[in-house]
Amino acid sequence: MAKVLIIRFSSIGDIVLCTPIMRCIKEQLGAEVHVLTKERFANILEDNPHVDKVICYEALVEPMDSLKKESYDHVIDLHNNLRSKKICKSLETSTYTLDKINLQKWLTVNLGLNRLPDIHIVDRKFNAIRSIGVEYDGKGLDFYYEADQALLADFPKTKIRIGIVLGAAHKTKRIPSALIRKIVPSYDAEYFLLGGPAETEEGKQLGEELGLVNWCGKTSLQGSAQLIDSCDLIISSDTGLMHIAAALDKRILVIWGSTIPEFGMYPFMKEEGSAFESSEVRGMHCRPCSKIGFEVCPKGHFDCMGKQSLPNIIGQIQTQLAGT
Repeated sequence: MAKVLIIRFSSIGDIVLCTPIMRCIKEQLGAEVHVLTKERFANILEDNPHVDKVICYEALVEPMDSLKKESYDHVIDLHNNLRSKKICKSLETSTYTLDKINLQKWLTVNLGLNRLPDIHIVDRKFNAIRSIGVEYDGKGLDFYYEADQALLADFPKTKIRIGIVLGAAHKTKRIPSALIRKIVPSYDAEYFLLGGPAETEEGKQLGEELGLVNWCGKTSLQGSAQLIDSCDLIISSDTGLMHIAAALDKRILVIWGSTIPEFGMYPFMKEEGSAFESSEVRGMHCRPCSKIGFEVCPKGHFDCMGKQSLPNIIGQIQTQLAGT
């Protein structure tokens, strides 16, 4: 049996986007699959049947020596930074590396020259390992969780349920509270607010003000996945829970701020699954301002979110939920 190490240190969405690689290597090569990641992201893979071992980088006292003892046949570097390159070099085995198209992203962000390939990042990952005989199987992303029967016991579903994701790693990607205040009264539904501890106060305020169910900071990542699974539609920015929603084959409306779908990080849906819709403010010379986002708008106006079209967003919600 071949033994394969996949390296992806962070973060939630990026690791979820690696799950088709894990599954296809496991199923098509019959390999033993190990994943090297950061400790705080290990829980993303704890229930994944295609991963035999999750290795937390911080737990390795002597990372190179510990990994060398595993005698890997292949190393798949899906992080492609200085640390991962150092590990690959030390292991002295066949290595396959994701092209992060950093030059093309730099040209788009800094010079407005779009030389980005018209291909999703998941497909670029498979291009990196094609020579070992692994092909995408058309089954989309994976996210596994063990349902907590008590989590939704007090929330029987009585109407259309929409989840709104508040959080994102960078503020210029987050959906502003002001926009949420416009969306919610415009479509009659039951709303769940989703996010982590960092969104607790915002979620509490919006929940009390608009009569929404606030889950921010109240459950684990697996609990958030269960909540997402209970929804008919997820409204999200470019963030990790968006990719979990795609893995769970949910209808998704993505509201894009400082980043753009052309970076190849839009929802990766199953071939025969539900589609997603996008809302973005086009024609802004300052967008994208970054490949990952900022904590504050570099221009001070945050028009990429502030000038979102409410009629367009409501129309897309109606389109997504037609026939539900």
